[in-house]
Amino acid sequence: MKKISENNLPLSYNPDENKRMENELLQLKLKAELGVEAHISANTPASIENIFLKNMLAFEKGLAEAEEINIFGLIGKPDFAPETKLDDFSVEEALNKIMDLLNEKQIALDFLGTYDNRTKYKFITEELFEEKVMNVQLPGMIMHFIYEEFHPNHKLDIEHKAAKFIISWFSQEKEQLSFSLADALVLPDRRVWKKDKVMDRFVKVFDSYPQFKNGNYQIEDINFEIKEDIGLAYAEGLMKYTALAENHDAIEFEGPFKLYFTLEYEWWSIYYFVIPGFEFKNE
Repeated sequence: MKKISENNLPLSYNPDENKRMENELLQLKLKAELGVEAHISANTPASIENIFLKNMLAFEKGLAEAEEINIFGLIGKPDFAPETKLDDFSVEEALNKIMDLLNEKQIALDFLGTYDNRTKYKFITEELFEEKVMNVQLPGMIMHFIYEEFHPNHKLDIEHKAAKFIISWFSQEKEQLSFSLADALVLPDRRVWKKDKVMDRFVKVFDSYPQFKNGNYQIEDINFEIKEDIGLAYAEGLMKYTALAENHDAIEFEGPFKLYFTLEYEWWSIYYFVIPGFEFKNE
């Protein structure tokens, strides 16, 4: 197949028109040579679209030609001592050197929870080093890993999801609230509410109180139990906020909250909750 070339591009006296035609050419190159389609908003400036398309073309070409390699090989197979051979001071020193090597090779490693240096070093040298990736490195391209994706921290995950749900309630972010919920919620009296029904109730609350302000919360306890990859959990604490009604009256809501979670397919979602200002009313 004859490759599309920039030399075939008819030029215009209008620089913006030239950029637009170049972008069309890049789109054609991506599709014809690599079978990739780029979907870009029509409101994106031509200059920004041009940078994006060129980076995408370079990445896809590199990916098509790349070979698989493990992280250890990608960072140059450095000499390192096993974790069991190092004292605490040496572990910290060795960890800093390896993190520098990872950063030099545009590899980012995040630990969402708090762990000691020995745990981090052991993970990198015994697990991350063996992780297979495609040998593609481009300016500005970061390869990102998260420790908890290898070793789930359920308590931390539940805490983050509880905080996100409460903050989304305060800001009335319906999409994020929906994302936090299970497909069906089970009430204490065994009634089952589909997620859509709960969202409709949220909308009614938000219509009555168009704005919440001065939101505050404190998570006081988290508990969970997992058996054979199925888990149940709760997060509880105190919360308060001010709801502004349509007539601008301010109503204070304050009290305990409790969020009940279920774990399915390695994902915690809320299947029932108690928060001030919301009721699962009988109909």
